[in-house]
Formats: sequence, structure tokens, C-alpha cells
Amino acid sequence: MCTFWFYVCDKDNWAQLDLDNQIFDLLQKKPAEALTNDYVNKLYASPSGKEPIKVALISDLHTDFDYVPGKSNNCGRPLCCRSDSGAPKDASEVAGKWGDFACDIPPWTLDNMVDFVNNTISPDAVLWLGDSIPHNVESLTLENNVKIMQNVTAAVSSGLEGTKFFPVIGNHDTYPQDVISMQKPRDNQAINEWGPSWAPFLPNDEEINRFLDWGYYSADFVGLDGQPIGNAKTRIFSLNTNICYQMNWELFAQFVDPGNMLQWLHDELEEIESEGGTAILLGHVPNLNECGREFGKRFHTIIDRFQATIRWQAYSHTHQQQIQIISDVMSKKPIGMSFIVPSGTTFRGKPPGFNVLYLDPDTMIPLDLETWAFDLDHANQYDEPRWEKLYDYKEDLDLEDLSPDSFSDWAYRLFSNETVCQQYRSIRHLGGPAAGSITDACAYVEREKQFCSAVASNWDEIQFCHDKDRSHRLLLTSLENNVVHHWYNKRGEKSFGSMVF
Repeated sequence: MCTFWFYVCDKDNWAQLDLDNQIFDLLQKKPAEALTNDYVNKLYASPSGKEPIKVALISDLHTDFDYVPGKSNNCGRPLCCRSDSGAPKDASEVAGKWGDFACDIPPWTLDNMVDFVNNTISPDAVLWLGDSIPHNVESLTLENNVKIMQNVTAAVSSGLEGTKFFPVIGNHDTYPQDVISMQKPRDNQAINEWGPSWAPFLPNDEEINRFLDWGYYSADFVGLDGQPIGNAKTRIFSLNTNICYQMNWELFAQFVDPGNMLQWLHDELEEIESEGGTAILLGHVPNLNECGREFGKRFHTIIDRFQATIRWQAYSHTHQQQIQIISDVMSKKPIGMSFIVPSGTTFRGKPPGFNVLYLDPDTMIPLDLETWAFDLDHANQYDEPRWEKLYDYKEDLDLEDLSPDSFSDWAYRLFSNETVCQQYRSIRHLGGPAAGSITDACAYVEREKQFCSAVASNWDEIQFCHDKDRSHRLLLTSLENNVVHHWYNKRGEKSFGSMVF
């Protein structure tokens, strides 16, 4: 504490890294094509017109293997509809066969989802963005965490037979929930035990070991036959963004680049850039208000630096479908897109859902995005599972295309137009009970909140967007830095700060 929180001790061995100087130094290395901060936007001027690549994005499956139809959905515990949830008091509390808006999904709903994705959507690849463990946090153990992860992995793998998928670790997938230490390799027992079940889906021993050590990996964007998906040389990065999650108490002891992930990401992107390739970044916790600023601002700077290489990003975690427009660090021009994927679970009042993203095979830019949702009421009433396409981003959001500039124009409509805000609220919750009525008021406070989440690229930018009193924002930053503190470099050793910047 004396050294790392107050920086008054042991200065001969540790140097505090100046975040702002590091950001400035890295941005000096942007290539010429990225200096005008419009590289991705320009790609939309001349799409190839070829048959798009179809990618399905699934996440937050939160599957409850103890789900019991007919039990109470209002049991007074974190998760109900379970064998110990008791009898319902009235018809509104009866857990349906296919799920309940107050609970997590049963395994047969998961099976139906992955079967529909694989055999009806028939994508070229699936991106699975983490969180499989149900929300019965008070009764979870290491043993059932591992068993559930193995069972969900088996269900996804079996249901997606014949389709390549790329998994990502979520904050619920560790034990204890939210907690992962990056002080040394393989420091989370749950991952040590269930992690090998992901080995068949990773490209080689080096990446398997990297995942088992630290929870992240990269892989060429290829199908099961080893052939590239699309015409561009593209690499998938499955990042462990749980290491920036502010509910992860291990952050209190994290004073350097966690697991060397940012250094690794920078070096990998630099290599791809030199080869003229492209990159897609995946994670679970998005770089917004729940991601610590020391990590978040450095990560944002890497995105800016490599904006001509990174085509898009995808995250999840919030259970809502959301839009995040990434801007450059200095001038705040839109440079990229981050798509936040809806949950597969019903927990938090929305139907199970997933996205389908269509990509230009030459440039890998997103051309359109669809939202598919499970009709839970119909399934429970008629015992007939049914999936429906709810939204088409380009059509429903009135977008010229899926460029960062087009989404930026939409965001300002969201801020100023109550009808657009009402529509987006419904889209975020897939029209479920949590969305309320489409006609419910969307006052200035809600419009500002959703606008700020859509246009911010990190924690600091959300504070600036909301706060008219800059002194209040500076106080928040100071408090945040004293809880999730500055990063340091051990003198004489290389770190992300000293090596890259």
C-alpha cells in the first residue's frame, strides 16, 4: 500500500507509469493511413458486392441444470425456478417449461438455441462471448462451476457440430464469480479444471497454453477445414477483459499489465499490420463504465493506434443488446464499432436472443446486423419453441450503412429524439418485460444515459459525457485511481508501459 497506492516507498525499485504520457507516445506511432481517423469509414465507399460472410454471436447462456418447470419464479433468492424454489403462490409465479423472465434458461432451451443457430441460420462461424454459469451465486461451489462449464461446453459443441466457433471467457465462468488473478499463470482453480475442455476449439498448443495460463488467445479466422473465412487474412482475438472488471477484487493487487495481455495484443496487431491483415477483437466485459480506467484508457489507445487493422469488436456481459461507437483518443472522430450482444438467458426480463452479423468477405467490415429472439410466451403456451427475427439494424435504425459515421449520426438522433430513444430501449431488451411499453416516456436523463454509453470508448469518456461539472469528474477519477490504482514498472524490467510507449 505504501508503494503502490500512495507511492512514497520503494521508489528505487518501482516507477509509476504516467498514463497520459504513455497514451501520447503510442499515438505518435499511428501509420499515415490512420492519421485522418477515417480509415474504416472509407472502406464503406466501395463494398465488394460479394456474398457476405454470416457470423452468429451468442453469449451469456447462463444455463440452469436445476431448472424445474412449475416451481416458483419468486422465491426470495438470487435465482428461482429451481428444485428448492418452492411452490408458486399464483399463476403468475409458475415457471414455464421453456423458461421464465425472472430466471435462467433450462438446458433444453439452450439445446434448441444452438440447434436453431446451426441448422436454420447456418453461419460460417459462431462467436461465443462468455458467461455460462447460472445466477445462483449463494449456492455455487467450485465443483458445480466446473461441471456446469463442462456441460454447457458439451452442449454448445454438440449443437454446433460442423460449424467453427470461437469461445471467450466470461466473469461468471471463474470461481469465485468475477474473480481472476493475473499475478501468476493458472491461478484460478476453476479454469484449471474446466479449461482443458476448450482445448479442441483452440488452434494449437501455444494458444491452448496461453488460454490456460491467462484466459486469452488468438486464432486465424478459418473454418473447420482450415480454409480462411473470407478473402482477407483475418485473426480473431479472444480477450480476457474480466481482468478490468471492477467487481474483480484481484484488481486491488494488480499494478502492471495483467497477464501481459496488452503487450501481447499490441505486438500481435503490429505483426498483422505489417502483413496487411485484419483483426476482430472479442471479449466479455466491454470497455465502458465497469472497466477500470488504467486498463481501459490503454486499451482504447491500442484500438486507436491500430484502427486501420481492427475491423470491429464484440462484447456482451450487460445482457442487453447495445451499440458502442469507438472514437479516436484525441479528436473524438468515430473510427470503429463495438457490438454488445444480447444474452441467451431470460434473466433480467428479456427473451433469449443472439445476433447475426454479415461481413464483406474482402474487407471484413460489417454490412448488416440482425437480432433473433426466442418467443418465450408462445413456447410456454403451446410447448412449441419458436425463433423470430426481431430487428435489422440497417433498416430499423435507418442507417445508410454500418460505418462508425452512420452510427454516430444515429446516436445524435437518439439523444435528441424521444421516439428513437423509445425504440432503442425496446431493442436493448429485445422487446421483453424489462423494456416496458414502447410508449413509456424517454426523458432527457435516459436519453443522455443511452447516448453516453453509445459514444463513450472508456470509463473516463462516460464521466465526461455525463458530468457538466468537471471538478466532480476529476474527483471521481481521483477516487477511482485510489481504489483501482496507477500501474507501475519494476525498474530494469520490461512492461507494457516501458516497452511499448
